[in-house]
Amino acid sequence: MALFVYQKKAIQLSECLHATGKMEADNIESLGFINPIHIIPNGIDISDVKEIKTKYGTRKMVFLSRIHPKKGIELLLEAWHNCNTNGWTLEIAGDGDENYIAKLNQSAQDLHNVHFVGAIYGEAKWKFLKSADVMILPTHSENFGIVVAEALAVGVPVITTQGTPWEDLEIHQCGWWIKLSVSNLEKIITKVTHTSVDELRNMGIQGRKLVAEKYEMKVVIKNIIDLYKKVLN
Repeated sequence: MALFVYQKKAIQLSECLHATGKMEADNIESLGFINPIHIIPNGIDISDVKEIKTKYGTRKMVFLSRIHPKKGIELLLEAWHNCNTNGWTLEIAGDGDENYIAKLNQSAQDLHNVHFVGAIYGEAKWKFLKSADVMILPTHSENFGIVVAEALAVGVPVITTQGTPWEDLEIHQCGWWIKLSVSNLEKIITKVTHTSVDELRNMGIQGRKLVAEKYEMKVVIKNIIDLYKKVLN
């Protein structure tokens, strides 16, 4: 309603529009806007990362986000149930509707290696990410997904979906970017559980490099300043 009452005209008068990813830019264009669109991702301050991952082979996969139906957790649990994950654990961290979380817990009661660990913030968040060999975000839709960048900054490869703008995971060989379905999750979980420690480590290194070069806050700020200078000139 706000878009059509007053925001649409304001957007149409803009010199340019800022999108955080190609998917977001495509969505803007689909609304009929013809303004120039510049893609600059969200950034993270890697100085917040006090320790990067050095020990791989923990055989742990983690989910860290809001607990909500759009995040695909139900599909993840179904896929996990169908895979041979002996020796691996899945830890799900986040907060959300208590009834929904209880429903998820109920559906996972026969999965001995799946644990809901509650909301995790601050330094505990970084330690939680670092404890994993892989971070997974099986979301239906995400305009960016800052937790993906955070996991990569720690040195943890990431699985996420094509409902996010994270094609960089495949391009830079630091994770997996899949179409969301139970069968695709089953395939990727099986692949990950058979990935060598050395390969996980190499993917972690590639992920840290990607964040430093493209998603680090200083890089993002420079790109935004350059964009404003271009617009003002």
